[in-house]
Amino acid sequence: MTTSCTSCVALVAIAAGMLAGCGGSDPADPATTPASSPPPAQKHGLSVTLSGSGSVSSAPAGINCGTDCSESYDQGTSVTLSAAAASGQRFASWGGACGGSNSSCTLTMTTARDVTAQFVANTPPPDTQAPSVPANLAAQAAATQVNLSWNASTDNVGVQRYEVFRDDAAGPIGQPTATSYVDSAVSVGVTYVYRVRALDAAGNISGFSNPASATVTAPPPPPSGALKGWQLDATNTGLAPHGLNCDSLPLYVPAAYQLPAGTVISGKRIETDIGLSAGNIVIEKSCIRPRAPGFGFAKGDNVVAAAGPNGCSGASCASAQATVTIRDSEIDGSSFDDNTISHSCAFAGMANLQRNYMHDTGSGICFIDSGDYVSAVIEGNYVTRLRAFGDAGTDGSHNESMTVRDFDPRVHSQRTLIVRNNRFISKSGNDTAAFFIQPFAGHVDNVRIEGNALESFNYGLPLEFRPNGYGNNMRSVGNRFVRGGAGWPGAAYVDGGPGWAEWAENYFYDAAAPDGKGQPVPVPTP
Repeated sequence: MTTSCTSCVALVAIAAGMLAGCGGSDPADPATTPASSPPPAQKHGLSVTLSGSGSVSSAPAGINCGTDCSESYDQGTSVTLSAAAASGQRFASWGGACGGSNSSCTLTMTTARDVTAQFVANTPPPDTQAPSVPANLAAQAAATQVNLSWNASTDNVGVQRYEVFRDDAAGPIGQPTATSYVDSAVSVGVTYVYRVRALDAAGNISGFSNPASATVTAPPPPPSGALKGWQLDATNTGLAPHGLNCDSLPLYVPAAYQLPAGTVISGKRIETDIGLSAGNIVIEKSCIRPRAPGFGFAKGDNVVAAAGPNGCSGASCASAQATVTIRDSEIDGSSFDDNTISHSCAFAGMANLQRNYMHDTGSGICFIDSGDYVSAVIEGNYVTRLRAFGDAGTDGSHNESMTVRDFDPRVHSQRTLIVRNNRFISKSGNDTAAFFIQPFAGHVDNVRIEGNALESFNYGLPLEFRPNGYGNNMRSVGNRFVRGGAGWPGAAYVDGGPGWAEWAENYFYDAAAPDGKGQPVPVPTP
């Protein structure tokens, strides 16, 4: 059977309507075709490099450089970079896509970017501020010296030192670090005017202080009835005349080996070795008796030192500019064995030493590193029982009760060293002399040796010229030389140089003779 075309068309129309009614679509209808997805946003890389010590962070987040130094950002994103310097550094500048020295930089990400952040050491600006002017300078005249003091200056960084000027000198006569100074290069009856200024480490200089003047007086004569060197013993030197002994004194424990300037110790027992290099220190009526290694006491160290291997060295020592004084005290090295103590001095350096009893050390008074300014008096000391070790001809000790290794007055001609009324006994077995003058550390001159008792198995008073020479004002007056027994080489000799400027009233000691005067000691000649 056949169907007409009309019927077929009707069926198709009915079917299409049914599909539309069920929500179907016509694939051929553009209005019903789904749209495609948009393309992804474009991204650009941002990379940071550090120069120096610091960090860089970003907003929005993504970069935290030093650990994460690169990130990608969408096209058109505004990124702010912030630089932070490490301790001791500062941010200097940006490089690459950023510029300038502000600590932040903002970029718009339209392409890949490279940025450098430079950090440099945070060097403080130069110090151009001078210290304040030293105030209240005072000058006090004393016997053969002028004592100066002033108020400390202040500075934004710190005062390094002071310069002391005197009206008759072209430049500074001293450069102390403390607020005091002793001018010993003076003449009796002369009035001196002083000024002081302060300096810091950058070389900034304050104005001058107020002027201060002083007129120098004559030194007092030796005390009436003062004992001569040959009259001294353990009963009339050191602690004994004051009714004291080492064990009766309270213990003094220093905080450190070097005592600070301005220290005054009176009536104490000190059981460690001590250093006096700071200068301006007084020890009186005290016992210095090291019993233990203390601050590293070793062979060759000195019991009391203002200079030398365990002090300071040369004219820069504060103790060569501000006087150290030890008086009416006892220095005892008996707690150490011979090997340890034999190369040690009871005292080494520059000081006034008066009426002390020194015993059981390798050598006694070792005068060295005396500087250019300060005078000194060594008076009324009793030095005995020196201790030797080894062969003096090889590596053994060389021992003296008193030795002068430098005392140079060529900068200030008025300074003097007086060695008066001491008893020096040197009978250790390795003795160089009772009193040995050898300019080993510097030139020697303006030394007066008077009223001493000199006793040794070797020479009493040698004067040597080598290696740094002595001058034309070396004087020996009124001394007594004690013969040392069989094989004794003699009282004195001179080895080179001009010889003694004065040699008078020097005698061999005779206990039975008035004033101990035995036979005169001939003048030693070079």
